[in-house]
Amino acid sequence: MAGVKPLIYAELLSNIRQVSVIAALNTPSDSSTRVEVLDGGRQILVSHQDLSSVLILPGQVTLYSQLQQPVSGQKEVSWRLPLASAPSSGRVVANLQENETPWSARDLGEDAEFSCRECSAIIIKNGSIKDWKDLPSENWAEMMEFWHCHKPDVPKHEQNGPNNGSSDHKHHSHTDSNANRGYGANSKFIARKSTGFVDPTTFLLASADCSNIQGLQKSELSNKQLDYQPLSCLGCNQYLGIVDPQAEGVRLYKWRLLCNSRPSSQPNGSTTGSILEAPSLSVFFASELIRMHLSQCVSRILLSPISWKPAQVSTTPTKTSFPKFISLWVLSPGLKVSGLGASPDSPVNSSNDLNSTTQSLLRSLQLNPKRPGSSKGNSTSKSSQIACGLKVKLFWNHVDEKAAIELQDREDTEELSLPVEAIEELSACLQNSANILPPSARRFQTWNVGLLDRYEQPR
Repeated sequence: MAGVKPLIYAELLSNIRQVSVIAALNTPSDSSTRVEVLDGGRQILVSHQDLSSVLILPGQVTLYSQLQQPVSGQKEVSWRLPLASAPSSGRVVANLQENETPWSARDLGEDAEFSCRECSAIIIKNGSIKDWKDLPSENWAEMMEFWHCHKPDVPKHEQNGPNNGSSDHKHHSHTDSNANRGYGANSKFIARKSTGFVDPTTFLLASADCSNIQGLQKSELSNKQLDYQPLSCLGCNQYLGIVDPQAEGVRLYKWRLLCNSRPSSQPNGSTTGSILEAPSLSVFFASELIRMHLSQCVSRILLSPISWKPAQVSTTPTKTSFPKFISLWVLSPGLKVSGLGASPDSPVNSSNDLNSTTQSLLRSLQLNPKRPGSSKGNSTSKSSQIACGLKVKLFWNHVDEKAAIELQDREDTEELSLPVEAIEELSACLQNSANILPPSARRFQTWNVGLLDRYEQPR
């Protein structure tokens, strides 16, 4: 039987200026087990029974003449290594506060083109969107609405001042300025032709600016009884988004699209194409969690399925046996980690048994997904998967409808609605992320532990 290389996981604990390292071994440690810090404190090597793993640490640590060696008989060994210098926590904090997201308005120009991630059918044609605008957070919109309703009255002498019409003209100009921005205190978001509104997870567009989508029926846009109607790709029938009757347009999910053009923020002269042409669902969802954390000061989130009216077209079937609610508890919105873990085929011990639907999704997903289509026909790699960078660390669990209703009534819990298919994908992604965690760190009491990739703008 072939041996298994040691699993190594490290976290940068910037508050106490240490790097926490845990190594999980396939068999108990013995005289062959040793550990060594390499490359001036930038890497750590763990060897066990003639098999070695080397991990790049999330921060440079102080070199030891002799690092404490593992005690025999243990299957997990750990160290706390002091940082060699002050961590660059300022950049981490700045990234957290900025909450940079893939495909924001500043990254997109008139040449932006998006296609279906599954079959590459063009969904947003090059040149169809002339102007991209970031949507403000929901919390900002609520505060502006509050101000608009409760703002103090304008004094009469200012209303009917000596300039007479000039005051009205100034007020008019200010109103027009708000309208041109796409939002204002007294406005609601309405999809406009040739304008793309952007939030962390979706594009809000006029239906006329989209191609190769089906399920959209204009007669139903004004139907007040319609909750949400799914949209799918004409080429492959995979879901792409929903009709948004309140905004009189469509919302396309970013994680279902590919960017076919170079973002406008990419440095001139680069020939590498798009910075992130296919960011994972994990990246987009992490941006949404950070937005909620910053704007609403919440750490507990309930994921619930969007209630929508079935489209007249055949969309991806919903697996009714799959738990449709996920309870999340964000522990660290910006944690720098590195891990050298088991392959996606390796079993992850958990008290929650997953059904065949989730297992198949788990096998099809990678921690850092490749461009769709590139993995077709390729066998799953047996080598260890590597993760490094900024992550969101969280607790998560599937919950039933009764528990979900109880969570909805809690003041410390915010609800976020997603398509059932997205909840299934996200559940598989969270389950897969545990592969880089040592077995003892994959559970905490009744919670599963998971990691989501944070987006970091290339610099």
